[in-house]
Parts: sequence; structure tokens; C-alpha cells
Amino acid sequence: AADFNIYHETTTLMNHVGYTGLTDFTNRAIYLNDRVDRATKQETIIHELLHVLYWKRGYASTGPIWEQRIIKEASDIYFALYVPKPLNQSQ
Repeated sequence: AADFNIYHETTTLMNHVGYTGLTDFTNRAIYLNDRVDRATKQETIIHELLHVLYWKRGYASTGPIWEQRIIKEASDIYFALYVPKPLNQSQ
């Protein structure tokens, strides 16, 4: 994914279509909506990077089935990285 550039978009188009991120495989670019909160940006970059990683392995990760899968995977990774876990509790 290092050969993809990441751009912070402030255009109204991203807001109008309701996207928080978009991957452009042709131009090797990831666009992030700059008008969302930090947590949303973090989860969005994970989401878009998953699209890139699948694409690099030969999968066209588009369409509703792939999108739902990537949404879940991005959420799982986000929670593992950024959401505090409870202190060790006795079982």
C-alpha cells in the first residue's frame, strides 16, 4: 500500500455523496473526507487500506458483499487498535 498516495479531501462532493473515504486504483490514491471526526478517519483509512490489500492480491473488492466484509474487518481492526480494553478481570 506504500505506492498509494493519501489525500485529505475538503470538497463538498465527498460530503454530498456521504463517503468518508474512497480508493482510486487507477491513480493509486486514497481520498479521505477531512470533515469527519478523528475516529471515523482512523476506521476509514483501515477500510480503504483493506481494499488496496485485497486488490494487490488480485481480488476486486467491490460490490455489496465485499463492502460488508471490509466494513466488518475494518471495524474489528479499529476496535483492536484503538478501543481501550477493560483491565484484567477475574474469571
